[in-house]
Amino acid sequence: MSMQKSVFSKKFGEQLKKEKEKLSISQSELARMCLKDRQYIHRIENGTITPTIYTVFLICKELNINIAALMPKEPL
Repeated sequence: MSMQKSVFSKKFGEQLKKEKEKLSISQSELARMCLKDRQYIHRIENGTITPTIYTVFLICKELNINIAALMPKEPL
């Protein structure tokens, strides 16, 4: 059985928050770096939206991390 989209989004957001906090970067800072608004980053972290692959690319580029760092650690 595969992971539901809502569960994936929640876990993805949790991973983003962990990675962002490791670097001591606020939601506002990340939003500015990615040319997004803070609420958008907040909604990703809370799992209420799933970002596009391009947005994930921007986030990874700005945090200098591999996309795998944001993927949920449980099998899909």
